[in-house]
Amino acid sequence: MTVEKENLEELTEEVTENTVEENTQKTEVDILNEKLKEKEESYLRLYADFDNYRKRAAKEKLESYTDATAQVMGKLLPVIDNLARAISANTEETPFSNGVKMVSKQLDDVLSGLGLEMIASLGEQFDPNFHYAVMTDSIEDKEDNEIVEVMQEGYLFKGKVIRPAMVKVNQK
Repeated sequence: MTVEKENLEELTEEVTENTVEENTQKTEVDILNEKLKEKEESYLRLYADFDNYRKRAAKEKLESYTDATAQVMGKLLPVIDNLARAISANTEETPFSNGVKMVSKQLDDVLSGLGLEMIASLGEQFDPNFHYAVMTDSIEDKEDNEIVEVMQEGYLFKGKVIRPAMVKVNQK
C-alpha cells in the first residue's frame, strides 16, 4: 500500500504541477491579449486623431484660399465701379466705348465664374445684412423700406458679403 500511496502522491503532484502550469499559461495568454487589445485601441485613437487632423487641415486650406480670393475680389470692386461709371458716362457708340463694354463684361464673367455675385437691391426690401442705407426718401407710390436708388453696388463672394450695397431707402 505504501507503493500505491507513493504513486498516488506522485500523480497528484504531477496533476497539480500541470494545472498550475496551464493556469500560468492561460494567465500569460490573457495578459498578452489585454496588451494587444490596448495597442489596437491606441492605434484606432491615433488613426482617428490623424484623420481629424487631415480633414481640419484641408478645411483650413480651403478657408485660407477662399479668404485670399475674397480679398482680391474686394480690391477689384473699385475697378468694376469705375468701368461701370465710364460706360454710363459715355453716350456715344464708338469702337472705344464698345471695347470698354466688352472688357467690363469679360471681367464680370470671370469674377462671377469665381463666385462673385451682385447683391440685388433696386426695388427690394432693405436688409441691413446686405444693404447700407446712406439716404432716405419719401415716395408715396413705393413701399416702406423699399430701396429706391442704388448709390454703389454691393457684392457677395460665395454667399459672404464682401461689400454691402449703398442705397437710398423709402421711408413713409
